[in-house]
Amino acid sequence: MVWEQGPDAGILHLSTHGAVDYESPLFSQLAFTADSAAETEYDGFLYVHEVYNLDLKNAGLVTLSACETQLGSRSEGDEIAALSRAFIYAGTPSVIGTLWKVDDASSSDLMVAFYENLQHKDAKDVALQKAQIRLLRNPRTANPYYWAAFTLTGDYEPLRVVVPKPWWPWILIGAPALILAVAAAIRAVKRKSA
Repeated sequence: MVWEQGPDAGILHLSTHGAVDYESPLFSQLAFTADSAAETEYDGFLYVHEVYNLDLKNAGLVTLSACETQLGSRSEGDEIAALSRAFIYAGTPSVIGTLWKVDDASSSDLMVAFYENLQHKDAKDVALQKAQIRLLRNPRTANPYYWAAFTLTGDYEPLRVVVPKPWWPWILIGAPALILAVAAAIRAVKRKSA
Protein backbone atom coordinates (compact mmCIF):
# COMPACT_ATOMS: atom_id res chain seq x y z
CA MET A 1 0.00 0.00 0.00
CA VAL A 2 2.48 2.68 1.14
CA TRP A 3 5.12 1.20 -1.13
CA GLU A 4 2.94 1.33 -4.25
CA GLN A 5 0.64 4.31 -3.62
CA GLY A 6 2.90 6.50 -1.46
CA PRO A 7 4.85 8.07 -4.34
CA ASP A 8 1.61 9.44 -5.87
CA ALA A 9 -0.05 10.58 -2.64
CA GLY A 10 -0.51 14.29 -1.97
CA ILE A 11 -1.42 13.49 1.63
CA LEU A 12 -0.46 10.23 3.27
CA HIS A 13 -2.51 9.49 6.40
CA LEU A 14 -1.49 6.39 8.32
CA SER A 15 -3.72 5.48 11.22
CA THR A 16 -2.27 2.30 12.65
CA HIS A 17 -0.14 0.96 15.50
CA GLY A 18 3.35 2.37 16.01
CA ALA A 19 6.16 0.86 18.06
CA VAL A 20 9.48 2.46 18.99
CA ASP A 21 12.55 0.25 19.19
CA TYR A 22 14.98 2.18 21.39
CA GLU A 23 17.72 -0.44 21.06
CA SER A 24 17.55 -0.57 17.25
CA PRO A 25 15.76 2.62 16.15
CA LEU A 26 15.90 1.67 12.47
CA PHE A 27 13.48 -1.12 13.39
CA SER A 28 10.86 1.18 14.92
CA GLN A 29 7.73 0.38 12.97
CA LEU A 30 4.19 0.96 11.85
CA ALA A 31 2.01 -2.15 11.78
CA PHE A 32 -0.30 -3.03 8.90
CA THR A 33 -2.12 -6.16 7.84
CA ALA A 34 0.35 -8.53 6.20
CA ASP A 35 -0.16 -9.14 2.49
CA SER A 36 -1.47 -12.68 2.10
CA ALA A 37 -0.03 -13.11 -1.39
CA ALA A 38 2.87 -15.56 -1.16
CA GLU A 39 5.01 -13.63 -3.64
CA THR A 40 5.02 -10.37 -1.67
CA GLU A 41 7.98 -9.09 0.31
CA TYR A 42 5.82 -7.07 2.72
CA ASP A 43 5.41 -8.61 6.15
CA GLY A 44 2.84 -6.13 7.45
CA PHE A 45 5.37 -3.79 9.07
CA LEU A 46 6.87 -0.58 7.76
CA TYR A 47 10.22 -0.03 9.46
CA VAL A 48 12.20 3.20 9.72
CA HIS A 49 14.94 1.79 7.48
CA GLU A 50 12.30 1.02 4.81
CA VAL A 51 10.79 4.50 5.02
CA TYR A 52 14.20 5.95 4.10
CA ASN A 53 13.86 4.19 0.72
CA LEU A 54 10.39 5.54 -0.09
CA ASP A 55 9.89 8.32 -2.63
CA LEU A 56 7.46 10.74 -0.98
CA LYS A 57 8.45 14.01 -2.64
CA ASN A 58 4.85 14.41 -3.93
CA ALA A 59 3.37 14.10 -0.44
CA GLY A 60 2.80 17.56 1.02
CA LEU A 61 1.92 15.99 4.37
CA VAL A 62 2.33 12.66 6.11
CA THR A 63 0.14 12.13 9.16
CA LEU A 64 1.19 9.32 11.49
CA SER A 65 -1.86 8.81 13.67
CA ALA A 66 -0.17 6.08 15.68
CA CYS A 67 1.53 5.82 19.04
CA GLU A 68 4.92 7.44 19.69
CA THR A 69 5.83 8.21 16.07
CA GLN A 70 7.85 11.30 17.06
CA LEU A 71 10.01 9.30 19.48
CA GLY A 72 13.28 7.60 18.72
CA SER A 73 16.91 7.28 19.69
CA ARG A 74 19.90 9.44 18.94
CA SER A 75 21.74 8.17 15.90
CA GLU A 76 25.51 8.22 15.50
CA GLY A 77 25.10 11.72 14.09
CA ASP A 78 23.12 14.46 15.81
CA GLU A 79 19.66 13.42 14.67
CA ILE A 80 17.01 11.32 16.29
CA ALA A 81 16.21 8.15 14.34
CA ALA A 82 12.41 8.09 14.44
CA LEU A 83 9.52 7.34 12.12
CA SER A 84 8.70 11.02 11.65
CA ARG A 85 12.30 11.90 10.71
CA ALA A 86 12.42 9.01 8.25
CA PHE A 87 9.39 10.37 6.41
CA ILE A 88 11.06 13.79 6.16
CA TYR A 89 14.13 12.08 4.73
CA ALA A 90 11.87 10.26 2.22
CA GLY A 91 10.83 13.62 0.78
CA THR A 92 7.71 14.92 2.48
CA PRO A 93 8.11 18.45 3.87
CA SER A 94 5.72 17.92 6.80
CA VAL A 95 4.93 15.14 9.25
CA ILE A 96 2.40 15.06 12.03
CA GLY A 97 3.31 12.47 14.64
CA THR A 98 2.78 11.69 18.30
CA LEU A 99 4.85 11.91 21.45
CA TRP A 100 3.05 9.21 23.45
CA LYS A 101 0.45 6.46 23.20
CA VAL A 102 -2.77 8.01 21.94
CA ASP A 103 -6.45 7.32 22.45
CA ASP A 104 -8.16 6.06 19.27
CA ALA A 105 -11.45 7.92 19.68
CA SER A 106 -9.96 11.32 20.53
CA SER A 107 -7.30 10.87 17.81
CA SER A 108 -10.08 10.34 15.30
CA ASP A 109 -11.90 13.47 16.51
CA LEU A 110 -8.68 15.47 16.32
CA MET A 111 -7.90 14.29 12.79
CA VAL A 112 -11.39 15.08 11.52
CA ALA A 113 -11.08 18.62 12.90
CA PHE A 114 -7.52 18.96 11.54
CA TYR A 115 -8.50 18.00 7.99
CA GLU A 116 -11.56 20.26 8.11
CA ASN A 117 -9.22 23.12 9.00
CA LEU A 118 -6.87 22.22 6.15
CA GLN A 119 -9.83 22.35 3.76
CA HIS A 120 -10.36 25.93 4.87
CA LYS A 121 -6.79 26.68 3.68
CA ASP A 122 -5.34 27.02 7.18
CA ALA A 123 -1.61 26.56 7.54
CA LYS A 124 -0.77 23.10 8.88
CA ASP A 125 0.33 24.39 12.28
CA VAL A 126 -2.79 26.54 12.62
CA ALA A 127 -5.03 23.68 11.48
CA LEU A 128 -3.51 21.41 14.14
CA GLN A 129 -3.73 24.09 16.82
CA LYS A 130 -7.42 24.76 16.07
CA ALA A 131 -8.17 21.03 16.18
CA GLN A 132 -6.39 20.73 19.53
CA ILE A 133 -8.30 23.70 20.91
CA ARG A 134 -11.57 22.08 19.80
CA LEU A 135 -10.70 19.00 21.88
CA LEU A 136 -9.51 21.16 24.78
CA ARG A 137 -12.92 22.85 24.89
CA ASN A 138 -14.75 19.52 25.06
CA PRO A 139 -15.03 18.35 28.70
CA ARG A 140 -14.61 14.73 27.58
CA THR A 141 -11.26 15.44 25.87
CA ALA A 142 -10.01 18.52 27.76
CA ASN A 143 -7.12 16.66 29.39
CA PRO A 144 -3.93 17.22 27.32
CA TYR A 145 -3.44 13.45 27.12
CA TYR A 146 -6.19 13.41 24.46
CA TRP A 147 -4.84 16.12 22.14
CA ALA A 148 -1.33 17.34 23.00
CA ALA A 149 0.60 14.28 21.75
CA PHE A 150 0.24 15.40 18.13
CA THR A 151 3.04 17.63 16.86
CA LEU A 152 4.05 18.98 13.48
CA THR A 153 7.59 18.59 12.15
CA GLY A 154 8.76 20.46 9.08
CA ASP A 155 6.94 22.88 6.82
CA TYR A 156 3.92 24.58 8.41
CA GLU A 157 2.58 26.41 5.33
CA PRO A 158 -0.88 25.59 3.92
CA LEU A 159 -0.99 22.53 1.71
CA ARG A 160 -0.38 23.16 -1.94
CA VAL A 161 -2.22 20.31 -3.55
CA VAL A 162 -1.29 20.15 -7.19
CA VAL A 163 -4.25 18.97 -9.19
CA PRO A 164 -3.12 17.54 -12.51
CA LYS A 165 -4.66 19.32 -15.43
CA PRO A 166 -7.05 17.06 -17.30
CA TRP A 167 -5.92 15.93 -20.73
CA TRP A 168 -9.36 15.41 -22.27
CA PRO A 169 -10.08 19.12 -23.02
CA TRP A 170 -6.94 19.17 -25.16
CA ILE A 171 -8.26 16.22 -27.13
CA LEU A 172 -11.65 17.90 -27.54
CA ILE A 173 -9.95 21.07 -28.79
CA GLY A 174 -7.02 19.46 -30.58
CA ALA A 175 -8.85 16.74 -32.54
CA PRO A 176 -11.26 19.12 -34.34
CA ALA A 177 -8.41 21.57 -34.98
CA LEU A 178 -6.31 18.77 -36.48
CA ILE A 179 -9.24 17.62 -38.64
CA LEU A 180 -9.82 21.18 -39.88
CA ALA A 181 -6.11 21.62 -40.66
CA VAL A 182 -6.00 18.35 -42.63
CA ALA A 183 -9.21 19.27 -44.48
CA ALA A 184 -7.78 22.71 -45.33
CA ALA A 185 -4.54 21.12 -46.57
CA ILE A 186 -6.49 18.66 -48.76
CA ARG A 187 -8.59 21.52 -50.20
CA ALA A 188 -5.45 23.55 -50.91
CA VAL A 189 -3.84 20.60 -52.74
CA LYS A 190 -7.03 20.02 -54.77
CA ARG A 191 -7.19 23.72 -55.77
CA LYS A 192 -3.60 23.72 -56.96
CA SER A 193 -4.11 20.55 -59.01
CA ALA A 194 -7.37 21.82 -60.58
